[in-house]
Amino acid sequence: MKNNNTKKLAACAVMVALGAVLSMIKVLQMPFGGSITLLSMLPCAMISIMYGLKWGFAASFVESVVQSAFEIGTFVVPVPVIDEGVDSVRRGGVDPPFDDLRVVVHFVAP
Repeated sequence: MKNNNTKKLAACAVMVALGAVLSMIKVLQMPFGGSITLLSMLPCAMISIMYGLKWGFAASFVESVVQSAFEIGTFVVPVPVIDEGVDSVRRGGVDPPFDDLRVVVHFVAP
């Protein structure tokens, strides 16, 4: 039996495209940016079942790159902010600088 990689590659491309489309169908949107999608990982699982783990991992990686390309402007960037000034005002305004320095991470969406 001849190893037909072209057929496997075409099936992986179709399943990756189907997974990318299914990842856009959101069943439930979470308040801080997460969501539950409609069976978006099923095509990669089917590739893994049909052609083995190597093809399944490759298809999953390509699907993650495609999904990242679709959502390139919506990711959250963590920005560290030194919160010493707010602390000193809250405690009366007379604190030596940086006695108990805290770094607070604020999330800023572009």
